[in-house]
Amino acid sequence: LVIRFSNPVRTENLRDFLKVEPSVPFEIADEYDRLLLHGDFRPDTRYSVHMRRGLQGSLGQILMRDLTLSAWVPPMRPFIEIMDAGGHLSTRGTMKLRVRSCGMTSFQLTAERVFDNNLVYYVQSGEDEWDVTRLGREAASRKVEVRGEPGKAVLTEVDLRESLGQDAAGVYRLSVEGQLPATGNTSGESEDEGYGYYGSRLTDRALVAVSNLGIVSKRSGRQLTVWVAALDTARPITGAHVRAFSEKNQLIKEADTDANGLVTFPDMPDDEVSKPAVIVANSGSDITYLNMSQSLSGAEIMQSSGRRFLDKGYEAFVSGERGAYRPGERVHIFGMVRGCDAS
Repeated sequence: LVIRFSNPVRTENLRDFLKVEPSVPFEIADEYDRLLLHGDFRPDTRYSVHMRRGLQGSLGQILMRDLTLSAWVPPMRPFIEIMDAGGHLSTRGTMKLRVRSCGMTSFQLTAERVFDNNLVYYVQSGEDEWDVTRLGREAASRKVEVRGEPGKAVLTEVDLRESLGQDAAGVYRLSVEGQLPATGNTSGESEDEGYGYYGSRLTDRALVAVSNLGIVSKRSGRQLTVWVAALDTARPITGAHVRAFSEKNQLIKEADTDANGLVTFPDMPDDEVSKPAVIVANSGSDITYLNMSQSLSGAEIMQSSGRRFLDKGYEAFVSGERGAYRPGERVHIFGMVRGCDAS
């Protein structure tokens, strides 16, 4: 719930001046001239917010009388979404796909296996092509029942092993599709938090690598280092075959990981067209990928930017033991020389 004032409100002892009915535990946050009440406010319910006189503004204003405001929380609109859409499901884990929905009693789950030789093309096309069948095949399709209270968000866990089999591995485009209720929105809008309305049905989809392989990579100048490890133990994978592709689906270089799960590619192309864009790793029938253009969030990019890793030669560092000295004091100088292998 949002309460807007003419000026910012003093946040000291706010709970002494606010009361919500029906009673709901809530947290308070302030945004300039607004108070945001975060709580488990239920759909299809009217709430009253009582403010006691004496509430103070940041400029010294005082609420002179008790005040009651009311707000109607409308029914939750129908939606369906794959939680944590995209990414990995370890074959050594539970293999549970989490689907959140509202306003439906069932949905259709479809899993389409992307062929390994089409993987880079599919990833570079935006991972959202509808006609994935020309790049792979349908692996499973099943109806999933939804259990929960009408009008409320429901979390449904689907065991993918039941659909894909015990030995499932590979990259799949997973789709969920549910029927809108008769009173739902059928106008064709597709702006509600990214959930698509198509006629009388709701849909969502995600590209998921079903694999126990995890990839970490670092590109510095023309050097690319890739580390492959098991998702369930974080132990390095020896002998995993690693391939680096450009955004044009051209194989740049390939090699197998060493005993530490590492492989280093020197002299990689550094231009925008030919530089590595997708890393694919496989060990036996297990295969996964890393889209290097989408591997970091904005915050992580800021934290990891700066000077490049050393990819050839040596670098030296010289420092004193402190930043300031008095005249006549002895200065101790420390030095370090480091090679590109961090030794």
